[in-house]
Amino acid sequence: MSLDSHPDLLPTPSLTIIGVGPGDAELITVKGLHALQAADVIFAPIAAAGKSSIAQSIIQPWLRPDQRIVPILTPMVQDEEVLGAARLAAAQTIARELAPDRRGAYIILGDPMLYGTFTPIAAHLRTIAPEIEQRIVPGVTAISAAAAATETPLVSGAERLAILPGLRERSRTGLMRVLRQFGRVAIMKAGPAFPWLVEMLAELDLLEDAVYVERLGLEGERIVQGRDLTQLPSEKRTYLSLMLLRNPLKSSSRPSSLAAGVTYPVHLTHLAESRIVVVGGGAVGERKVRWLLAADARPILISPEATVQLQRWAVSGRLTWQARAYRPEDVQGVRLVFAATDDAGLNARIAQDAAAAGAWCNVADNARLGDFHVPAVHRTQGVVVSVGTEGQAPARASAIRDAIARWLK
Repeated sequence: MSLDSHPDLLPTPSLTIIGVGPGDAELITVKGLHALQAADVIFAPIAAAGKSSIAQSIIQPWLRPDQRIVPILTPMVQDEEVLGAARLAAAQTIARELAPDRRGAYIILGDPMLYGTFTPIAAHLRTIAPEIEQRIVPGVTAISAAAAATETPLVSGAERLAILPGLRERSRTGLMRVLRQFGRVAIMKAGPAFPWLVEMLAELDLLEDAVYVERLGLEGERIVQGRDLTQLPSEKRTYLSLMLLRNPLKSSSRPSSLAAGVTYPVHLTHLAESRIVVVGGGAVGERKVRWLLAADARPILISPEATVQLQRWAVSGRLTWQARAYRPEDVQGVRLVFAATDDAGLNARIAQDAAAAGAWCNVADNARLGDFHVPAVHRTQGVVVSVGTEGQAPARASAIRDAIARWLK
């Protein structure tokens, strides 16, 4: 794919994927407008049969009467089989409409490369109609438009911005982890999660810096900021929405409950009946497995390689070893996850996947990313001593544990 500064001279057949912005017809770029007006056929995505296209409503003022409009079904479902069939059908429709020498424009909300629906269609189109040249024109994102409309800086200085594609109730712990790491967070499709989002932000005293926007630039636009969010009905809202959050820990010195590393010590029971996954077959993974076995658990190890001791436990049947790389589905239906690889980025991804799956996660190299810490433990004659330092100083915890163990002898 490429850009072309002269869309009127585009070869045929060709398809230009145009980001038309979040809602305001005037936010389409000049390049996008030129490509739109040069097209013979406009492909307008719809969420369901019989529904209107929001993207088409945005660019309606710029269309010519002679341009053909073709709806393209892009269902809002999670079923990969349904999605795959719809994407293939879309590619086939586009190929048929552009044959043999027509120019097309596929219009898409926001920017095509930010959670755009066309990317998987493009792969099919290259296979069935490689003669169609595909080009991309970027668009104004809803995030940028919302920041401008509310005069909310996305990032400044050394801050980092995290973009989340949408949340469900079980994503609560995952959002907490992100808020600990990033100065600013943008949540796409925040409307469906609106009730628990507002509740959680109120609990964390983060409402003051929150901005919620829905249907920006469209009929029914709504912008609500700060504590006024609590005045909206506590119900699911439109998916055409987003929320901008500011983490005071990263952006200022204002105290927040996110700053506290305070833990609530517990002893877990019935671990033999729980599905527990350890990712990482090195020394750290071995240590996690050792204490799980001491608690009668039967963990599953995910790692291409494993220490000699881990291999022995696997041979003896005390441990299930899957000798391969980690996959996101490994944390589905799991109670506890231990991210114990030597790759910090992978450990962070495992924590995010676990949060999305509703599993508790311990991150070996970054205690702040996980849901629980593992203390230093000593067992003797029916007594269990555990020493923790809120995940901040494991070596100190071990030293204190050993001192207590000597005293108990």
